[in-house]
Amino acid sequence: MPVINIAGRLIGEGQPCYIIAEMSANHGGSLDKAMQIVRAAKAAGADAIKLQTYTPDTMTLNCDSDCFRIHEGSLWEGKTLYQLYAEAMTPWEWHRPLKEEAEKIGLHFFSTPFDETSVNFLEELGVPAYKIASFELTDDLLLRRVARTGKPVIMSTGMSTMEEIARALSVLRSSGAREIALLKCVSAYPAPLHEMNLSAITRLRESFGVVVGLSDHTLGDVSSLVSVGLGAAVFEKHLRLDDGESTPDAVFSMTPLQLEQLVVKMRDAEAAMGVGFIGRTDNERANLRFRRSIFVSCNIKQGAVFSRENIQLVRPGFGLPSYCWDKIIGQKAAHDLSQGQPLGRQDVVFPSETVRPEFQVRMVRPEDARVLWEWRNLRDVREVSIGQEEISWEQHVHWLDEKLKDPQTIFYMIEVAGQVAGQVRFAIKDFTAQVSIVLAPSYRACGLGSAALQQLSQALFLNKWADVVEALIRQENTASLSAFVKAGFIFETAITVSGVDCFLYKMKKTSSS
Repeated sequence: MPVINIAGRLIGEGQPCYIIAEMSANHGGSLDKAMQIVRAAKAAGADAIKLQTYTPDTMTLNCDSDCFRIHEGSLWEGKTLYQLYAEAMTPWEWHRPLKEEAEKIGLHFFSTPFDETSVNFLEELGVPAYKIASFELTDDLLLRRVARTGKPVIMSTGMSTMEEIARALSVLRSSGAREIALLKCVSAYPAPLHEMNLSAITRLRESFGVVVGLSDHTLGDVSSLVSVGLGAAVFEKHLRLDDGESTPDAVFSMTPLQLEQLVVKMRDAEAAMGVGFIGRTDNERANLRFRRSIFVSCNIKQGAVFSRENIQLVRPGFGLPSYCWDKIIGQKAAHDLSQGQPLGRQDVVFPSETVRPEFQVRMVRPEDARVLWEWRNLRDVREVSIGQEEISWEQHVHWLDEKLKDPQTIFYMIEVAGQVAGQVRFAIKDFTAQVSIVLAPSYRACGLGSAALQQLSQALFLNKWADVVEALIRQENTASLSAFVKAGFIFETAITVSGVDCFLYKMKKTSSS
């Protein structure tokens, strides 16, 4: 699972949400007020205080023409961009004393840079991480400079398409960034709830395999709490003092008391979310006795066959659970049993069950044509395939004949206990193999797909048939995305194939392969 580390604090699944208080322009031009905001962030329970590092001259031109003026509908209507940034900037000479104050009280301190000069300045200051604003997601020069620091990067995704996000990730990774978090964000101030689309938090995590979170510009705490339920590992909210002063970001910022109350709610929500445990809690165990279970309803002799006449589903829950009923009917008693006795496994003679059978692989044969054709034409398989059309029997037979003759195609059938369970096919060209996989419906969601992909891809590497295995996956095919990530495949880029939005994932040969 993806994790990033900021100054020793692990951030990701299984860790408390990392809460960032954004100061932005809420200092109102006062260093004393900025210091108060730092202390208020700590008192409210935030993990970090974040600034924005720029000057009006590094952001825009001092120009009064129409395209540099903010128009109707904005909080900052009537101002030029230069005027807004001159008012909102945090003087660079404040950064060091603010950082020292934050570190003294146990608060992480970092910033959002907006150009290379601000990154250079923050590097001299020794910040532990960087934030990329939504508006700068397409700024390759900035992305590359931040990535070259080798420090964790948190990037907001407001206004961005999946392709733009994938491209930005590619720029960061290719330039040296190894620890990246993406924040779902709507770049409106304030952002309306109906535009938040918070379900995208899950999509970002599954699509890109990174730590995810929320940069929240809404009013209130609804989005904040929902994001925790969706697995947000990072959360950012603007913080202002409760002094009634109107600063450029005050409308969509929280007061210290509001943030403190929110942090308490978020920690309660995390406690309620837990760690994905499915099972009996301590407080539930005593109530198991009130479930139905299988009891002996009359005296039974050893060897007698269990039937509705001699066993019954009743409360309390001291016997075998209700779901064992069909397995018990028709089996024989292991010894004499008495009426009113809870039926246990030791009382029944029945075949042992295979819990997790091993799988085997073999090469596909011509006689597999029928089952391969049936799997390919299943509606749920076609819906997540790049080509969704139904294949005729004649087309399939011709296609399979060509594949079995092709020396660049390696076609495996997966079997479990002698039964066909799925297929994995590799098409190899120039030491790059494109992989496809289909599982029989009864063998899905049990880890078989990821295990087979991992084992067979490694076999290609060991046999020196390929150095890279590629997978093209439809963006909405979350089950396959999960299986490929679990198998060790890494997101490469977003790509459109035959008009279909896909993700390209790769597994590369390592020195140990």
